[in-house]
Amino acid sequence: MSAPNAGKAGSAAVVTPSDDPNDNFRTPTDFLYVGETGNLAVVMANGTAVTFEAAAIGYHPLRVLRVATTSTADKIVACWD
Repeated sequence: MSAPNAGKAGSAAVVTPSDDPNDNFRTPTDFLYVGETGNLAVVMANGTAVTFEAAAIGYHPLRVLRVATTSTADKIVACWD
């Protein structure tokens, strides 16, 4: 999957999964990059927890507040436009 806004990420941060709401991103992501396939457990911008099973390596246009510790996907980077 190509980046939803290829070449337009204004900032990025390596993700450390957490289950603590105090660790939410200040603003929801514009997309996530997954570097190793696995389940991607996240809290969406609206507060809903969801798991994307077998998330492929690549860019995922997801507006999330936090990546949960139950994720088995790895090498995740949060990106903002």
